[in-house]
Amino acid sequence: MKAVGSHVVITFCSPNSELFSVILSRHKSLDIIEVRGVKNMLTRRGLAIVGTREACRNYAAALTANLVMVFAVMLLGKRVFDP
Repeated sequence: MKAVGSHVVITFCSPNSELFSVILSRHKSLDIIEVRGVKNMLTRRGLAIVGTREACRNYAAALTANLVMVFAVMLLGKRVFDP
């Protein structure tokens, strides 16, 4: 794990023993220099980079709305099915 002011890097293991690293940014986008620094850090630690993918860019607002909807449905479902 690496944490700095603008982002955090978390590496975790999947059930089939593959390692995945995720970069979470505090801002809408991350400078290419910071991404390159993360790639260099992973390489120094012996973690080969097979591929990269950018996901959920600027998606926080839509995600928040979806989470509110999921919680609302859960609460309504609980009221309907619980006597």
